[in-house]
Amino acid sequence: MSTRAFLIGLVTVLVVHLAGVQLSPYFGRAIDLFIVLTMLNALDGRTGPGMLGGFICGLCFDAFSGQPFGLYGFANTLAGYLTAVVVHRLITRHPLGLLAVMAVASTVQQASLVLLAWMAIPNPDLPQLPWLALRVATSSLLGLLFYLTGRRFQRLREQRRLTRRSPIKLG
Repeated sequence: MSTRAFLIGLVTVLVVHLAGVQLSPYFGRAIDLFIVLTMLNALDGRTGPGMLGGFICGLCFDAFSGQPFGLYGFANTLAGYLTAVVVHRLITRHPLGLLAVMAVASTVQQASLVLLAWMAIPNPDLPQLPWLALRVATSSLLGLLFYLTGRRFQRLREQRRLTRRSPIKLG
């Protein structure tokens, strides 16, 4: 993912997240768009951009969540690194393989959040297990949906570029 696409995605995720939290108090519990952007950014298999994207997404979420600063930053960095390494090693583009990679990365993010909160906060308000499972499922499915949609648009753009007629030049 290019830097420009990542920044556009980050602004979009911020706006949608803030609007969603205002509309429903359960939005933040059920959907984590920041991990979706982290996973999409890491799908090219490069660990540096995967980790940096996860770190930036995590710190943005920390800024708006009211949680101690750095919890989501660390968890998303770990998830971005894991996604990039697994995608690089497996070289899979099959939708079920990508769904599995995204589910594992989202699960690692949630598990590291629970572990960090348990270790760093005196009396942590840990989420219930059904909310964690729902968040993993929605993050994985949304990530796959956005990936497949983006891939489809890339194919259409490439097809249009290849079939475009060049203007006729006389003289």
